[in-house]
Order: sequence, then C-alpha cells, then structure tokens
Amino acid sequence: MRLAYVSLAALALASAAPAMAQNLIQNGTFSAGLSGWSLSNDCCWFTDGNGFRDGEVGDYSYLSQTFSDTAGDVLTLNFDFWSDYGSQFVLFNGVQVPNSFVGPENWTHYTFNLGLATGSDTITFRGRNDPQYNALTNVSVTQSGAVPEPASWALMLGGFGLVGGAMRSRKTKVAFA
Repeated sequence: MRLAYVSLAALALASAAPAMAQNLIQNGTFSAGLSGWSLSNDCCWFTDGNGFRDGEVGDYSYLSQTFSDTAGDVLTLNFDFWSDYGSQFVLFNGVQVPNSFVGPENWTHYTFNLGLATGSDTITFRGRNDPQYNALTNVSVTQSGAVPEPASWALMLGGFGLVGGAMRSRKTKVAFA
C-alpha cells in the first residue's frame, strides 16, 4: 500500500510541469519574407535561408512586430544574430533592453528578459551595418505566468497529500530486548 502512495505522489508531482511556452512572434524565421513584421528606414534588405538580412548603411533601420500577450506575465526574447561589421540592439515598447547591444560576430544565440507584458507589446530590432549585412533569425518571445496554472496547483497539492498519507500510514515496530 505504501508503494502505491509513493508511486501516485511521484506521478502527481511529475505531472505538475508548467505548460509549454508558446511563441508570440509571427514568422520569426522570416521564411515568409517580412510577413508580420514592419520595416522602416532601410534601403537594402532581403530574406533567405538564414533569415532576415539588413544592409542599412550610414543610418539605423528598424524592424518591429507588435504582438498580443497576457498582461502581467514575464516575457523572454530569443534570437540568433550574425554580422561582419554591423551591430544592433533591441527595443521593447520603445525602450532599449539593457545589455542588448550586439556587434560583429559569428552566429550567436541571445536570450533577454523583457520584463512584464502589458497586453499588447512591440519588439524592435534597431540595426546598422557598414558595409555588409546583419542577419537575424529564430526570433521568439515567450511568456510565463507569475503564478502556476490551477491544474499545476491541484496536481502538486494532490501529490503532497499522497506523500503525507504514505508517511502517516507508516508503522514503526519497536523491538524489546
């Protein structure tokens, strides 16, 4: 019986994992060109198998997307960036994301905490590359709730109850000499 309690408790706790994060960005690989994105102040760009290529020379270009989310959730940005001479940084609702300035380098993956969602947010990549191209791909923004989902709470509490029941029904034998 005790083994059954412990097995059920372990199953309940293992099932209480958070829901899979959904990407809030449309066309983050740019496989559909610039569908879902807005581009401004850019003379030279294209999309290919490596994502979005930006070749703005002498000034900054702005690539942005507005997306819906759940107000109060925590947002996380992920993307891959490559450049030979250029640089870019990220704006979240018009404010530069701390430490998001990236410069010339080989393909590198970046992750940034954007803070709390407002319900409708905008991510903007501000880039400049003199004289070649920057490359951007695999853009995703995910949200995670500050509080576990109700189903997770139920599973967790059920697991604790089963563990408590297993420990309570444990009988100790006293040996007399």
